[in-house]
Amino acid sequence: MSSTSGKVKGAIVGEQFLATSGSHPTELKVTKLYTPKGPRFTFKNSAGGEAMLEVESRMGFMSLRSHQFLDATSASAQPVIHLQEAGIDERKWEAYRGNSTRESDKIFDAVNKSWYFFPMGTKIEVFLRKSSDEPKPAGSVVDGNSSGGMQKPADFIVLGNYYRGGLTVFRGCGCVLAGHDIAQINRVSRLFKCSEMGGEHTYDVSVKPGEDQAFVLALTVILDQMYNDDRVVRYSTQR
Repeated sequence: MSSTSGKVKGAIVGEQFLATSGSHPTELKVTKLYTPKGPRFTFKNSAGGEAMLEVESRMGFMSLRSHQFLDATSASAQPVIHLQEAGIDERKWEAYRGNSTRESDKIFDAVNKSWYFFPMGTKIEVFLRKSSDEPKPAGSVVDGNSSGGMQKPADFIVLGNYYRGGLTVFRGCGCVLAGHDIAQINRVSRLFKCSEMGGEHTYDVSVKPGEDQAFVLALTVILDQMYNDDRVVRYSTQR
């Protein structure tokens, strides 16, 4: 799928995924169910219940996780996004177009900048791959996950608290105080629900008009995977 982000400001994955223009946000529900093959994510419009995207997940014990987003609105279910875990420390994920893993097809990197041992808050920085980006020499800083030298500013930032349920997606790392939010991601927490201990979670997602719903849904899956290791759930239940 070709990039359309140069044509429409809000389009990151594609124009067909832009939230309907108007005065009210688009409300979506993301559900993660546990299966023996791994997590299964479903995305539905809260108003009509239509499925927008389907996800095929791949994982193995102690291996990197990946998720393939398929366009549920087309008969051929074309691949739209390929999410790939980058490193076993669960701190960084990469998103590519279609089913590619080529650098030229990369959409964005998402890096967890939250503190390791004191999860008082959540901070995820998102770096879009722009057409002007070129391969950098060894030792260069290519995104905010690198150390030393000047860091590339984030294009989006997710702030809030995953464990308390409320997260906000802001455009630009310097626009937080200006209120340039594009979406809300709220984890639905149900006390004493055994299925949550088995890896099942629900998220209410609100996307502002004109913003890319597929991009926000990809961030929702990444957030879930950063804070929940389904490999542990899968293998502990199969013993």
